[in-house]
Amino acid sequence: MSHFAVLVITKSDPLQGGLLEKVMAPYHEYECTGDDNKYVQDIDITEQARKKYDEYTYTCFVDPQGKPHQKYSDEFKVKAVSGDIMARDTYVCPPAWTEEEIPANKLETFREFVGSYYSYTAVKHGYKPNLKGDQKYGYMLLDEQGEVMKVIDRTNPNAKWDWYQVGGRYLGRLLVKPNARGRVGKSGAFSNKPLHQDGVDSCRWGDVDLDRMRDEAEARAAADYDSIAAVVKGRTFKSWPEVRREFGCLDGDHVNWPEGAMEKARDAYHEQEVIKELSSHKDLFRWDGYEEYRQPREEFLAKARERALSSFAVITEDGKWYERGEMGWWGIVRDEKDVDTWDREFAKLLDNLTPDHYVTYVDCHI
Repeated sequence: MSHFAVLVITKSDPLQGGLLEKVMAPYHEYECTGDDNKYVQDIDITEQARKKYDEYTYTCFVDPQGKPHQKYSDEFKVKAVSGDIMARDTYVCPPAWTEEEIPANKLETFREFVGSYYSYTAVKHGYKPNLKGDQKYGYMLLDEQGEVMKVIDRTNPNAKWDWYQVGGRYLGRLLVKPNARGRVGKSGAFSNKPLHQDGVDSCRWGDVDLDRMRDEAEARAAADYDSIAAVVKGRTFKSWPEVRREFGCLDGDHVNWPEGAMEKARDAYHEQEVIKELSSHKDLFRWDGYEEYRQPREEFLAKARERALSSFAVITEDGKWYERGEMGWWGIVRDEKDVDTWDREFAKLLDNLTPDHYVTYVDCHI
């Protein structure tokens, strides 16, 4: 699960007449929204399903007679210790039995596999299909003998979000000029405060006080940079990407996972004296590391001004979606564009706006 900011650009107030919903609709994740609209398609996944069937294995406990039993069955479950919130249920193999990986095609037919494996994908979204023709999220086409001819997945292939809200984690990012008005959304799940006390989430582009936003962004960046610099004191240190490259965990933008290498890289990174000292200050902890703080202060502040109005993605009223990369779970971004390249593209989009366009910050979740 990940949250990311999307700037929605429209020619009229998106919070009236259902315009925002209309603009966002092409990118909903059907398996979560259940909105069976024109953007949902029937996708033939027969080839992928058969490949999965040939490759998939079940973890089984095999009894002395050679009969396999599903490991994750209640008969083998040992309940977690009551009151221990970190404890999990375990599954124990009986004495004289063996634990083995059994190919799916040795245990069930392709039709049974489709109904179990692919229904599990849907169950994660709260839906329980069966083999009797329930076709909300997918279905099988059978021949006269009951054999599977096709496996169909009903989905929106352009899905970007499973839910969203105006403001959310990005509450109050926009500042408006004196006597101008804007609309305010709602805070996120943890009742976060707005970035600006008088900030709004939706307003006319002509009412945005971009100079004040840039000044305040620069002031925040200066305080941030100086607090880090006071700990670093001019010392050099390796960035997290550099350390991962040393241990073979990063090749360009591609992440590798050599056995044990990521753990060694993590240890090496955190063993640096500078990183130790920074990590000891909770208010200075940075999930994405400290690489950008190694640049000159002037450059750091200049980029903060440029990004005073920014987002991970932009969607326009004509339905076009622009993004910095493909957002995955836990904030992991694939095929990410160079930050400076994205900043230039973002600026071009804003340059084409008229004062009567509306800009709205939306907190998207996927």
